[in-house]
Amino acid sequence: AAWREVRDNRDFDKVLEIDSKSILGMNNRSVLYAVQGDYDNAIKLLQQAIDISGIADIYAQLTDPKRPSDAKPIQFDRLNARAYALLGVMYSARALDNYHKYLYLTGGNGDSRIQSAAGALESQFTFDMRLDSSTWLLVANYSIEGS
Repeated sequence: AAWREVRDNRDFDKVLEIDSKSILGMNNRSVLYAVQGDYDNAIKLLQQAIDISGIADIYAQLTDPKRPSDAKPIQFDRLNARAYALLGVMYSARALDNYHKYLYLTGGNGDSRIQSAAGALESQFTFDMRLDSSTWLLVANYSIEGS
């Protein structure tokens, strides 16, 4: 179902009640938190998904400078890495929300460097978050200045 159709947290709360280690459930619940503007809980839940899935340990193993170049491939569920992508989106969305608050509060009298940074962030990223059971959980459009 499209996220615009899913506004009731109880659906995702029930999924996580049934399976408290459901990474897909946590990812989807975090998207719903973000849609509701609750970036802190979205980020907290994604951190929990990263911890539960063990994907941070996998990343540490893969990037260990002492790891031999001929080491056996590590088997893991690559879908667990989605929490990192979503976490990046949540931090960016929260930053943009904070910039908007700053711009609103200062009007035309804010620090021009901060206003410039907010404009750059806003012009580079647009996010359309959606819930889904089997495909990518969000669509992120990145536009390079001048294109």
